[in-house]
Amino acid sequence: MISLNKEVVNLLKNDADITAIVKNRIYPNQPPVDAEKYPIITYLEIDNIPNKYADNKVMSSKVAIQLDIWTKNSSSTDLSIKIDKVMFENKYKRFYTHSLSEKSTGIQHKIMRYRKLVIESIN
Repeated sequence: MISLNKEVVNLLKNDADITAIVKNRIYPNQPPVDAEKYPIITYLEIDNIPNKYADNKVMSSKVAIQLDIWTKNSSSTDLSIKIDKVMFENKYKRFYTHSLSEKSTGIQHKIMRYRKLVIESIN
């Protein structure tokens, strides 16, 4: 089974347009409880399903990654467009997006889910 978390983090951290906005605020799962600076990106593998088998071995898997954009009192539109571009260029297909907001804190939360077919190494 292959995890794509490292690949996704590297894609985000190596994109100058994205890091110009979020700096180094890219975290696994949830933003830090004591977060003071926004925007923040979080990432999480949400699915990893074998797709094809041969000789009792997994040959390919469909992996789903969730990226969340957390902003405070601002829009995530520009950042989501930049993320979508990077993910698309690297063969991730977006299959879900949803926006939420917390009126009491002013935090905006945009959920973006991507899927990628991964060919397993033949060893």
